[in-house]
Amino acid sequence: MRLSCALGVSVSEFFGGSVGSEDIQVARAGERVTVTPTGSGAPHLEALGIKSDKLSTFVLHPQEESQAVGHGSVPTREECAYVLKGEVEVSFEGRSERLSAQDCVHFPGIVPHKIRRIGSAETVVLVIVVNGDL
Repeated sequence: MRLSCALGVSVSEFFGGSVGSEDIQVARAGERVTVTPTGSGAPHLEALGIKSDKLSTFVLHPQEESQAVGHGSVPTREECAYVLKGEVEVSFEGRSERLSAQDCVHFPGIVPHKIRRIGSAETVVLVIVVNGDL
């Protein structure tokens, strides 16, 4: 980074690349796509609408009952769940983790897992799924 600054070029230009305006995406709150409708008994899941072959992002509103949110049947490289609001329990085979707001769990995408809300308070989880090499 110091070298690119000394030369008066951006880091991407220094490494031979450039970033076009199409490479920067903004997902507005009103543009989210509901993947699972509310009231269906399944967790309310919203896709953020970022177009990428390598990365998927969702906002999850889990229910109190354990549900197979990620079951490991879709090949993904890695997954990360960051609790924005509320408390959840993330269950893996033989292990459970209780997470509160600002807690995060990261794991290989092939691991079957379930996420459930703890208590009746509104719960919101940001889920990031890496589908390929970044």
